[in-house]
Amino acid sequence: MTLECRDAREAQAHLAVRDAVAPAGSFYAHEPFTALKLEAPALRAGPAPYNTTDDMDRLLAGLAAFL
Repeated sequence: MTLECRDAREAQAHLAVRDAVAPAGSFYAHEPFTALKLEAPALRAGPAPYNTTDDMDRLLAGLAAFL
């Protein structure tokens, strides 16, 4: 996800302190980033089957606090 007027690297650091993993970067997708006119980095939050509701709550609360 992109964060208007916010740096994804700052979001990554903010979330890491809260034990929520969401890396910042272009994720080897230079062509799509260029085609969509996105500025790297973006924030990647990818839930997986092993994530718990607590994991998701930390991520969403961390994003809300950051934004």
